[in-house]
Amino acid sequence: MKKKSSPPTEHWRIPRKHPRAQLLTQVESQTSGATSIGRTENISQGGLLVYTRETFDASTNVIVRFNLSPGRLIEAQGKVVHVQVGMQMGIQFSQVTDGDRKAITEFVREACE
Repeated sequence: MKKKSSPPTEHWRIPRKHPRAQLLTQVESQTSGATSIGRTENISQGGLLVYTRETFDASTNVIVRFNLSPGRLIEAQGKVVHVQVGMQMGIQFSQVTDGDRKAITEFVREACE
């Protein structure tokens, strides 16, 4: 008798700490020795997803620069927390000014309404 298999569960997924909002804009990621230009896919108060061919290794400290909205440049320090080499990297913010964090929080809140 053949045993029925149950559908795969996604218990391995870690719940998100922060809601995400779509943000499609160019982003520059810079380390002490290299720069990568890509585009964001989404953003949260905790970080952002960057599509780029020039990915950095996980745990690399970076400075990211991007426009949250026209005329609103964000510059933040972060760390690469996951990578698909040559495709994308997730960057977790580690230092963001209070004004920039407030702007990001407001942007995400309005996008999620």
